[in-house]
Amino acid sequence: MTSHDHLIGISLGIAATIFACVAATIALFDFCRISYGSGFKKGAESERERVVQQLLRLGPRRLGRICGDVGVRFMVREGDGEHVGVGVDVGDGVKGGDYEGEGEDVRIIEEEIIRDIKRELKSELKKNMEWEVKQEVRGELKREIREEMVGKGGDGEGIRIIKEELTREIKKELKSELKKNMEWEVRQEVRKELKAETRERMVGKGGDGEGIRIIKEEIIREIKKELRSEIKKKLEWEVRQEVRKELKATIREEMVKEENTRDIKRELKSELKKNMEWEVRQEVRGDLKREIREEMGRNGVQGLLVVEARRDIREEVRREMERERQRERERQMEREREMERERQMEREREMERERQMERERNIRNTEIERERQRQMERERNIRNTEIEREAKRTASKERKEREMEDRIREVERKVEEKSGENLTQENGNGNESESESESESVTGSEEVMMTETTTTESVIARTRLR
Repeated sequence: MTSHDHLIGISLGIAATIFACVAATIALFDFCRISYGSGFKKGAESERERVVQQLLRLGPRRLGRICGDVGVRFMVREGDGEHVGVGVDVGDGVKGGDYEGEGEDVRIIEEEIIRDIKRELKSELKKNMEWEVKQEVRGELKREIREEMVGKGGDGEGIRIIKEELTREIKKELKSELKKNMEWEVRQEVRKELKAETRERMVGKGGDGEGIRIIKEEIIREIKKELRSEIKKKLEWEVRQEVRKELKATIREEMVKEENTRDIKRELKSELKKNMEWEVRQEVRGDLKREIREEMGRNGVQGLLVVEARRDIREEVRREMERERQRERERQMEREREMERERQMEREREMERERQMERERNIRNTEIERERQRQMERERNIRNTEIEREAKRTASKERKEREMEDRIREVERKVEEKSGENLTQENGNGNESESESESESVTGSEEVMMTETTTTESVIARTRLR
């Protein structure tokens, strides 16, 4: 990516951020405006409703007296049964008459407010009468539903069908209830049995200390879990009781007020019938179930259900304990595999260290070998140099010897020539003495040359020995 593309990407990101901020600001402004408008409207309605409720609590006479004290006359005009005209007459020296008369400043509460007032009164009356009407409707519905359920297919047949259906449901419910009630006790029994078996098995393997430690850890975990569940249940029960008390007090306060209105009672009764039919059906079924349950208890069916529930709980607890042990074994195997992996890694690290040391030893040996070879090469070079020097000296000596031999031969030739020339001369004795001296000098030079040759040969021999 080039710098130009990078700049374009940054610009696009900044533009997207600015656009998102602007859109969020606009949305927030619209939300605040709508919330403010709806809140203002709702507040105005609630305030108007509160004021109307306060006025209704005062009543027309008290409100008229209060208005008269401040110079305002409160008027109520009878309507057609649906609407009521209510107004006030403001001003000094107000005379009697209709609120629509001349010279009067009249404020009228609109029909909408009147409808709101009626609706509020109706709801209040419904709330006050709800408990009483509910009990009445409940009784009627119970009778109707019981007659309907029993009347299916004749009295005996209907009851038999209902009893069979309810008996199946009751058995299920009883079994579940017995399981809940007996579960803790049976779980403790099964846990004790399984712990004893596990302890014997582990002690038999020779792992008494380890087995006891594992059992203690399991017991501690179970105790912690049970304590948490008990504390949770206790707190939940306390909270439920507090909420129940508060609700009871609130409902009792609401039900203390009692005003009898037939239309409202009739309307409330029809509404309650629609809403309570399912609830009453369940209640009737519950009553029938209770009766059948008592009959089953008398016939001894409940004992069989207790035995079945205990057996089911024991099997379930055993399966849970077995699954828990299986999970514990898997965790133990996982820990062992982890330890084996760590040991394997440690062995690999040890082998790596040994290989590293071997490489270092090889490097040191290689360096030593190279140093030894370099030392031998230097010694060979030194010896070759000495041999070359000795050979040069020997060659120079041989050259000197050859020169000396040539000189000797030259001297001998000269001596022979001179001796041949002097044979004819008379002074033979003098010449003889000279030739003797020359021959002595030649003999001395030969001895010197022989000595040098011997020295050269001894040096060459010593060099070869080295």
